[in-house]
Amino acid sequence: MRSITPVSEFDVVVVGAGFGGISMTHRLRENGFSVQCLEKGPSIGGIWYWNCYPGARVDSHYPMYQLTDRELWEDWTWTEWCPGWEEIRKYFEYVDRKWDMKRSVSLNSNVVLAEFDESDSKWTITCEDGLVTRCQFFISAIGFAAKSYTPPFKNIESFRGPCFHTAHWPQKGIDLKNKRVAVIGTGASGVQVIQEIAPMVKQLTVFQRTPNTPLPMRQRKLTKEFQDQQKADGTYEATLYKISHDTAGGLDNKAVPRNFADDTPEQQQQVFENAWEVGGFRPLGGVYKDILTSRACSDASWRFWASKQGARITDPRKRAIICPPEPLYAFSAKRTPLEQHYFESYNYSHVDVIALDDSPILEFTEKGIRTENEGEMEFDVIVLATGFDALTGGMTQIDIKGTDGLTFRSRWQTEGIHTHLGLACPKYPNMFFFYGPQGPTAFANGPTCVEAQGEWVFRLLQDMKKQGKVRVEATKEAGEKWRKWTRELWE
Repeated sequence: MRSITPVSEFDVVVVGAGFGGISMTHRLRENGFSVQCLEKGPSIGGIWYWNCYPGARVDSHYPMYQLTDRELWEDWTWTEWCPGWEEIRKYFEYVDRKWDMKRSVSLNSNVVLAEFDESDSKWTITCEDGLVTRCQFFISAIGFAAKSYTPPFKNIESFRGPCFHTAHWPQKGIDLKNKRVAVIGTGASGVQVIQEIAPMVKQLTVFQRTPNTPLPMRQRKLTKEFQDQQKADGTYEATLYKISHDTAGGLDNKAVPRNFADDTPEQQQQVFENAWEVGGFRPLGGVYKDILTSRACSDASWRFWASKQGARITDPRKRAIICPPEPLYAFSAKRTPLEQHYFESYNYSHVDVIALDDSPILEFTEKGIRTENEGEMEFDVIVLATGFDALTGGMTQIDIKGTDGLTFRSRWQTEGIHTHLGLACPKYPNMFFFYGPQGPTAFANGPTCVEAQGEWVFRLLQDMKKQGKVRVEATKEAGEKWRKWTRELWE
């Protein structure tokens, strides 16, 4: 709800009204800061306004995927272990009612430019429609998946039927019943779309570049009685506050305190079996502590995964494409999604998969897609589950200009990424960002990550306000040190 004049001044401007944006806006507002949140979409919720494709849901399980404010969780009830997009939207509507967020959020405000003024240490932020705001502190809560990615397919505009990226799915939906559908991509959104639409379409052809390693979601319904009991006995609060904030990634996956090589083959098998029975991300974070550094552990995890999931696909050819028995890359090197009945989807006679390494897409046509081996294949609808320009794309699509006039896009292309704590960058004073590059981000539960980052930024701004300070900036040395540390960590 727009409530600001064409040019307004605030202590803080927050861009993005997802978990990070609304929690930070609320906390700053409640502690005496004048703050305005600018949201590109027509509704609060960030990515969960745009995520409405078939099967879209979170893969952080109950009760982790929410804000930890008691005022919110004590009166909210979830219906599923891993909530779908409709329920998450309802959650944001609930948060809006509880916190009266819309009085501090300007919707349909697409930020295109942010410039720092050395003369008064303030940011001027401009929206696509000409709205201008000025602020002492600028916080980007855009998230890591704000910019979708579509490969440069030849003649993609020539296809005459509906063609949508999952990130731009029509809000009113689209009828796929008895349609011939192509899905390009088997990442997180591709897995969700495929398992959801497979039973209803006339024909489904999946185009896969590289196999993913989906893990069992172990989805289940939740009752109000169950949650009320957990709230009464303290389990709910302990999970939200202690487990989520005291574990790697903010999820209740505690690694076995041994290396893979410390156990016998029989013990290793049992560790994998125990984690598999729990499901979720336990087969990643709840097995050996060296799964990310031991090739032997990684390869054994892949083979165990392939034996479990491959057994669910009856066709040997499809199984070899979807579940290769031997590792193609380090287990979990790609963003691992959770699934419910993804592998069974390939048992339908009307569902097929094409390995793009063997038969690349040559071009789009008026009627469908032409590949190297199959020739022209006709479709009624094409779904692009081709992912995002992740981590940096959301920030580089905005012209954010630092003290020397350079944008993140220009600087990062020439100098590489340098941040301090994954929260701030040299040359960009009084600016902070959540869920971005060189932070926990894709390896962490979203709400947990942004609350921790928000706590750090809030304390800094509060201290600056008390001391009458008006400017803070990450040093070049701090940026180089953090870049070096993160590179060493992952290499």
